[in-house]
This record gives sequence, C-alpha cells and structure tokens, in this order.
Amino acid sequence: GFHVTGYSGKELPDEIGENSHVVCWQCQQPTTATRETVTAMVIGGNSMESRTRSFNIYGGLPALAIMMCGNKDCDGVGRSGVLSGVYWKGTWTALSDFFKIEGGQDEYIDVECGLSRERAILQMLHWFSKTKQNASDRHACFLPPPLDRPCVVVCRQGEACAYATYSDDPSKGWLLPTLHTIFVKASHRRKGCAKQLLTGFFRPEDR
Repeated sequence: GFHVTGYSGKELPDEIGENSHVVCWQCQQPTTATRETVTAMVIGGNSMESRTRSFNIYGGLPALAIMMCGNKDCDGVGRSGVLSGVYWKGTWTALSDFFKIEGGQDEYIDVECGLSRERAILQMLHWFSKTKQNASDRHACFLPPPLDRPCVVVCRQGEACAYATYSDDPSKGWLLPTLHTIFVKASHRRKGCAKQLLTGFFRPEDR
C-alpha cells in the first residue's frame, strides 16, 4: 500500500483510484477522490536524519495517498480539514475502517519498526494530535514517530485509538528507557487508554 516520494513528500502514485468514494466519518457524506482532495502523507519522522535514513533504506520517503473530505459543508476537525480515506493496496478505504485491527479488541499492540499497516495507522493517529480537535490539545506539538522508534497502539473494540512511542536501546543514546509520546484520540479519552499505555511501558508483565 505504500509508495515512495522524493524529498518534497508530495508525489502521488500514477493510479489513485480517481472518482472513487468513501464516506467521511465527520459529515457522514460521500466524498470523491480527485486531484484536489488527494495528497500524500509521508510515513515516519520529518527530521533530516530520519528522512535520510528512509532514503538509504527505501530509496525515498515512504508515503500513502490520503483523501481529505471535499464536501463544502463539512465542519472539519479542529483547525484542519477532515482526513477521510486511505489508498491501501489499490483501494480507497474509509479512515474509520482503516483504523480497525483484526483481533484488536481492547488490546495493547506492539508496532514493529519499519513499514506495516499498524505503522501507517499510527501515522494517522498522529495526524489527529495536530488538528487541535480538543481544546486541551492546543499546545500539543508531537513529532511524527521515526520508522525505527518502538511504538505501541491501543485499541477499543478493535479500533486503534491511542499510541505511545518510546526508546529502550542504550546504543541509541538513551541511558534509561524513555517514554516520548502518549496520545489518545479525543473520542476515546477517559476510557483507560492512557493508563494502559503507561502500564505497558512501566510494567510490561501486566499488559
């Protein structure tokens, strides 16, 4: 489902399933894939070091084509338009469906370093942290997690809704295990997600 872009991170694959529809989770109306509504989302960190590493491994920046809602009456999310769909393995998938992880239930899921569907889901969750959807997020400035940083995702009823990033490798300059980021979607707060992420980090035997 991934394609490779140059340093601009804006290139799209030749085939993006134009005129396909998904239902926007925000306005509940169909929205169409066009060159105006489709853009590329780079997967992984945005630092020069992280991007250079991606070029060395993948020959470019791994990315996914994403669809923003094109309906004029859609209210958007916080200060952003609405990410409505993901072009995955040749098909447009509604974002709400893309977040579903088979067998996820209420699980704590380790996300392997490198490219995977779970890593792409994590990047979509990171997008929510930038929208300022909730007033308490207005000072949030989380950086997108590099592809080589350990990450975990928490689900509720099979839907990915929270993530954490951490470091536990002394060879990478961290003397002690370090928790970098915890984020929970506004729609899933006060449901124990952050507690589950913290427990998994500090007491992994109790996951």
